[in-house]
Amino acid sequence: MYNIKVVSKMIDVPAVTLRAWERRYDLKPSARTQGGHRLYSEQDIEALKWIKHQLEHEGLTISQAVVQLKQKQAKTSKSLPHQVPHQFTDIEDALYQHLISFEGEKATETVESSFSLYRYDQIFMHVLVPLMHRIGHDWAAGRITVAQEHYATQFLIQRCYMMLHVFPTYPFLPSFLALCPQGEHHQVGLLLFTLFLRQKGVKVIYLGPNMPCEGLDEIIVKHHIQFVAMSLTISEYLPEALTTIETLQNQFKHLSFALGGHGFKHVDKIDQKWLVGEQTEEWEKWFESVLKRVEIK
Repeated sequence: MYNIKVVSKMIDVPAVTLRAWERRYDLKPSARTQGGHRLYSEQDIEALKWIKHQLEHEGLTISQAVVQLKQKQAKTSKSLPHQVPHQFTDIEDALYQHLISFEGEKATETVESSFSLYRYDQIFMHVLVPLMHRIGHDWAAGRITVAQEHYATQFLIQRCYMMLHVFPTYPFLPSFLALCPQGEHHQVGLLLFTLFLRQKGVKVIYLGPNMPCEGLDEIIVKHHIQFVAMSLTISEYLPEALTTIETLQNQFKHLSFALGGHGFKHVDKIDQKWLVGEQTEEWEKWFESVLKRVEIK
């Protein structure tokens, strides 16, 4: 491990620039000393060298280089055998048992302990997302009661709300507006997708369930929104969703959409590239395609 002074000399980039890259583009070192001083690994240094090469020899801006680095790292990660570490499945199992037993204090203690040991994004991806799906599947299969499903879901929704603003955002990524159309009250899928975007560094304004179209135009203009994420579970509310999409399309030609949920399946009136799927693996592919389409400044 190397401190920032040594790394600065190794790659010939000023320490002040390395700190700026960390602050603005999340190019963090792997560790810090007990006193808070940065410690860079060999892998960190190789990433910084790669960034520098893109700037000096490929003509990329720093934001473009960072996006390409993230894509490169994601592809490398996907090429490796994927197995969720047992500690996360143990946490999921413990949390599941506490929730279906209506033991809120023990569930809270388990979550807080997990956050003290692991990163927020790890707990989100490896614990909360699979647990949400597990709760839904077990209710649908009759393995848990409606009361157990409601209790567990409300607990997890509250925890997700608390996580919405813990991740940094990057101004070079597109901004999103997230909502369920008027009449739709099922927000779990939307909330999970929003957290997925937030842990990617995307700015998301979360409006939640049962959102009418009125007033959305002001938010889109004021906050330079490029995508509207919409979740629809009950197909009964599809007309409201399609009306909102059509209205916003007519007002904002630049606007794209991210659509998820059973309610959008088998609908011919929407662009297929807007469908994000239901699993995190599908979200990853969709987000990667977005980065290729949008203009990164």
